[in-house]
Order: sequence, then structure tokens, then C-alpha cells
Amino acid sequence: MTENEKLLIQLQDCFTAGYTMPQFCIDNNIKKPLFVAPDESYKTFLWKIYIQFKYDKRFSAKFALIKGEIKDMNFSVSENSVSALTLKNVSKINDEEFDRIIIFTASNSPHPKIIYLQWLTNYFIRRAYYEIPLLHFIEQNPDVKLIACNNPGLIENDFNTPFEKWALNERKKPPVFYGIDDGVEILSTPDSVVHLRNKISLAKVKGETIATPYDVLGYSNEKVYALLETPEQKVNIDGSVSFCDNEFLKIQNGHRVTANQPEKYQNTIYFVGNCVTFGYGVPFDKTLESQLQNLLNENNLPYKVENFALFSARKRQDSFYFLDKIKPRRGDIIFFVCSPSPNIPYLNLSELLKRPHNYGEVFPDAVHINENGHKAVADCIFKVLVSNNFFQDMNFDYPPTPPLHTDTVYQRKISYPSQIFLKTKSWRSTRKNFAKKDFRSARLS
Repeated sequence: MTENEKLLIQLQDCFTAGYTMPQFCIDNNIKKPLFVAPDESYKTFLWKIYIQFKYDKRFSAKFALIKGEIKDMNFSVSENSVSALTLKNVSKINDEEFDRIIIFTASNSPHPKIIYLQWLTNYFIRRAYYEIPLLHFIEQNPDVKLIACNNPGLIENDFNTPFEKWALNERKKPPVFYGIDDGVEILSTPDSVVHLRNKISLAKVKGETIATPYDVLGYSNEKVYALLETPEQKVNIDGSVSFCDNEFLKIQNGHRVTANQPEKYQNTIYFVGNCVTFGYGVPFDKTLESQLQNLLNENNLPYKVENFALFSARKRQDSFYFLDKIKPRRGDIIFFVCSPSPNIPYLNLSELLKRPHNYGEVFPDAVHINENGHKAVADCIFKVLVSNNFFQDMNFDYPPTPPLHTDTVYQRKISYPSQIFLKTKSWRSTRKNFAKKDFRSARLS
């Protein structure tokens, strides 16, 4: 499967979720779009886009092929077609005739009017699978504060430890194939923690003990092996995915337990995210959720923290199935790990663990973080909540929030295109289509 084919599958998934090309053009003030495909093999895909504009009727679009003219497409597209193009003359199209040229190839171009497939797909994914559902959730729960965020990243700089430099070097190596899961190839770098469990197992057979990135925490090979177990998941009757109970990892009732939850509490702080948010490779009482719970308890704050993260989202909407299971109350707080959006309050944690800091070794590989890293995230989130007056009735003597390269003041700002979209008829159909549980295409998470 080519890169173009993978991107087109993801783009058509977004069509299934209800986000269309006409809506994309409206959201980006594109009034005269030209869609360009590499060759005649894209006729079926162009047909789908043509139908979207045919039924939307707010404005029309033009279509072209780089190789050959559009002929015999079994639909009345002739009036919407332009002459055959070449790669050389695409960028020379009359600027007044088209304000954007959308080309269905994975390449990139500095030309200000050309939109390539990679950027387009990323935009559609963010809009259809993150932004629109979250906007809907915010609209339905006006008394709940939702904050989108990301995970800390391993940053290459002069302050990296020898181990972090090693992890960065491993991340730069080509991914290695190690299996197929649900029809999707699983790739990983040779020395990620995903492979570490197999190495420990092989060493045990030989009666040996190997060095691991968890040695700095005093973890034995046996404990690391158990912590790196892939949690078993099940598909529920409604199509959602949840965890099976696991005593060692403390998974109960479909999600991981947070340690030291209070018996009496006023509100709940939820975390919905991926394997890092879940705490992969970290004991249940050392996850960011459990360490944040400890901070709340120490400051006599009547909040309970819940870990609603998935280990691995095989379908993007799985996280939203978890979000739908949350029945929030007035004053609850939700942190949702996803791509940034200008329309949703966003906390950028990507450079949180950039050196220098006082948390020691925090990365067991180039993606995941250990319990020290979870402590750093918990400290930061607590400071953000305090500094932004989420606990308005409490008094604190706490250090100020460190710079996070973002405006962390919680403001529910929705852009003008989004406000218009929420009022259109397509909003309801988008939510309805998104809620379907029986998607069958080979989406890539």
C-alpha cells in the first residue's frame, strides 16, 4: 500500500464521520477550489467529492487530472472539469480563477495556494475525530471544563543525558516490523520498551539478567516484564473498547485504578488519552493520575482523579467512546490528549521535560515516560489548575506555573467558522454519523 493510498483511506474515514470537502472549504474560506488528482485511478475518489458538492449546493468546485483529461466518469462533471495539467504548470494556474488548489499526492510545496494530501488529511483527522466531537461535548456540558493536551516529548538539546541521547538515536533508526494487529502492521524502533519485554523473557530462559532503562528506579527484570504487559482489551456490545480486569496492573471495571482516591469528594478530574496517559510501564500508584491525586489529598482538595486512558487506540473514535461513558457533573475537569486546536483550550506539554529539570531520568525510550516523568506531569498540571483558578475557593502558597509556551488561561474560545458550523443542519448529521459503531474500513490510528 502506497503512502497516498494510506492517506486516502484516512481521508475517506473522515467523510464517513461526517466531515466533508464543502465544509472544509467553508471553514477555510475557500470559495473557488480546484481538486487535482495524479491520474485516472482517482476517478472514484473524485466522484465522491463531486457528489458532496452536488448535494451541498453552497458553491461548486472544479476538477482536473495531472495525466489525461477527465472523460467517461458516468456523472455530469464535464462542466466542472478543466484541461489536463502537468506537474510543471499546476503552480502557474491563474490565481484569480482558483483561490486554492488541492492536489491528492503526498508531496509538499511552498506554493501558498497549493494544499497537498498529507496536510489535508491531518487537518481532516483533527477536525473530524477531535475538534468537532470535543466541541459537541463542550456544548452539551457547559459547566464542565475540558482541556486538550499532549504528552511530553524527548527534545534534542545540549542538556540531554547519555541515555536520552541514546534514545533519540534509536528513534532516528528505521522502524522494524514485528507483527500484524487487526490487519495493521505494527512497527517500532529496535530498542523501544515494546521489545524490552521479549528481551527479558529470552534472558530468563538463559538464566541471565539484563540491564534495562528501569534500573535507575530499582526495578527487577521480573517487575519490568510484568509492567510491560500489553493489557488485554475487549469490544463491548456498543462497539467501544475497554480493558479486561488485571490484578497486577490494577485494571478494574474497564479502566485503570487511581491510587488513594478519597471516599468523599466534590468533583472529578478525568484523563482520556493513550498509552502514556494510561501509564504504560509504570505501577498504578505512580501514574500521573495517582500522583496528581496525592497532591490533591495533601492540599485537602475534594477531588477524585480517574484514569480513562486507552492503552492503544486502534480506531481514533475509541477515545470518544470513553468520553461518552463519562457522566460529568458541574465543576468536573477533563484532560483529553489529542492534536492542538485553536477552538479548544489547549495545554502544551511537549517541552515539559526539556533539560534542565530535577526529575532525573524520565524516558525509558523515545516515546514513553517512567514514574519520574509522570511525577513531572502531575506537578505541572496541579500548578496549572492552581494558577488558573480552577480551585477558586482555595488558598495556596505554591510556586508559579513554569513557562509552557502556551496561554494556559482557560477560555472557551470558538472561532467564527465553528460558531457557524454549530448552527448548520450538517452539525446534527455529523454527530449522528460520528456515533456509528460499525465502521469497517482499515483506518490507521
